[in-house]
Amino acid sequence: MQKNDKKIIFGWCMYDWANSAFATSVTTAILPAYFGALFLASHGAAGWRGWSGESLWAFGVSFATAIVALSSPALGVIADHLSLKMKFLKIYAFAGSLCTVLLFVATWLPGYDWMWLLGLYMLANIGFAGGNVFYNSLLPSIVDADQYDNISSKGFAYGYLGGGLLLLIHLIIITASGNNPLIIRLSLASVGIWWFGWGLLTFILVPEPNSTNTDNNILSTSSTIKMAFSELWETAQAIQKFKVLFTYLLAFLLFNDGIQTVLSVAGIYAAITLGVSLTFQMATILILQFVGAPGAIVFSKIAKKIGTKPALFITLFIWTLVVLLAIGMSALPPITPAEHDYQLKENKTETEMQRETSYIVVKVPNLKNEGADANWQVKAGKWNVDDVLTFSHAQRLKESTIQSRFSIHITNGKLAGSTIGKDHPSQLGDGLIDFIPSTLRTYIWQPLRLSSSFQFLLLGIFVGFVMGGSQALSRSLFATIMPETRSGEFFGFFGFIGKAASVIGPLLFGFTARIFDRRVGILVILAIILVGILVLKFVDVNEGRRVAEEEDKQRRQGKIKT
Repeated sequence: MQKNDKKIIFGWCMYDWANSAFATSVTTAILPAYFGALFLASHGAAGWRGWSGESLWAFGVSFATAIVALSSPALGVIADHLSLKMKFLKIYAFAGSLCTVLLFVATWLPGYDWMWLLGLYMLANIGFAGGNVFYNSLLPSIVDADQYDNISSKGFAYGYLGGGLLLLIHLIIITASGNNPLIIRLSLASVGIWWFGWGLLTFILVPEPNSTNTDNNILSTSSTIKMAFSELWETAQAIQKFKVLFTYLLAFLLFNDGIQTVLSVAGIYAAITLGVSLTFQMATILILQFVGAPGAIVFSKIAKKIGTKPALFITLFIWTLVVLLAIGMSALPPITPAEHDYQLKENKTETEMQRETSYIVVKVPNLKNEGADANWQVKAGKWNVDDVLTFSHAQRLKESTIQSRFSIHITNGKLAGSTIGKDHPSQLGDGLIDFIPSTLRTYIWQPLRLSSSFQFLLLGIFVGFVMGGSQALSRSLFATIMPETRSGEFFGFFGFIGKAASVIGPLLFGFTARIFDRRVGILVILAIILVGILVLKFVDVNEGRRVAEEEDKQRRQGKIKT
């Protein structure tokens, strides 16, 4: 493969354009909110067998990435020796895009619809994450080392723009449809078509890199598999030789653990904990995409001036601020009548015998006719806008709201006033660190009347600016201190560490949220990022590059058997 070929670089970047739609529309913007709505409708605030929607989502992410984490190192070695990087990329992309398309039929299958959504998402996520291992490993084969930062950042910029464009289309059609469930599922399915369709450009333009170990082309598949695990064992034993590389992998495991956990649970956290609507989440992620593209380029330029490692430190510092902001976000208690889930107004009607007070329904929440929503409607009544409630019916609705996740405002009459349920997103005080969001709400959010939706938007702007830079710099720094002749193997390890982070972080969040609450779970993630930053301080980039170049030289001269 010829390096620095513009056509090949364009083809490589286009895969970021293709599969980033999965990360934006499916993983972050649409599916978490849709999943959260279905989960709450089925089980309410109590959750499924005591587990919250956020915890189950986190465990689903962990399961999918665990499979990729366990398989990627061995497959990376096999790809190096048999020149199969592009073939593996095609297989993962096809499987992932197919499962994404199948999200459309998830709610038609028997059982809990949210379970089918989560299961298909897990399979699609395996395709997404597994494909990225081989996509990343192509970088050293298509450009010289001095172009790693630039092309890595360019790839992420393509991803932000491609994912953002499709998300914009989704936002328009979902908003125009009034959040119609059919349109939501069609939007999810369209991501699979976009992913594989644009991915064809990559498959056509990017050739399979030449094997760096030509003697092994005659080996059988079974022999190559044995060789793969043998080399992985040798790699594990070579920690002393590649000490800088493995120190960086440890740092990456820690700080990427925090970053990936924040990204994987942000959507479901916003939907359930903060009560942010689907359309506002989509709009926020859309803004994030278009902030992210220039952000990746900005940090690429910063890296050129001060170095990749110092630039990465800056991005990680901003990430700590992002996590702190996430802990401090909280929904504001509804004040105006329109901010409540239910809104009634007094309606006095004359009868022949007496003057009776009744109430007209002005606003109701969107509810399903099954699960917890159905149980709630049995308890409080099933009402629609413009229904006329008797005094007793209105009183029952108001009293039922006290033990619910809803709020109600009644204008005029004996029942006039507001009631906020104990499980409403705005309720604070019982959590171990609820004093943090409570303090911020008192002194910042409430005086500014900054709702949880706009708090999420503020968070999204920060994330968008720093996310592309941190990902691109992490990838290029690793490529800098890694032997090119073992790129598949070591990017397999890089993928393993990244996926291990995506397993460990959500698991920690899930269990901590189960034992304490969601905000304590985020605090644990912040601590992990800080430890990762500390370990990164001890990474000597120059020494790592020297060892990698020496390894490449010896392998190419045949001094090291492969």
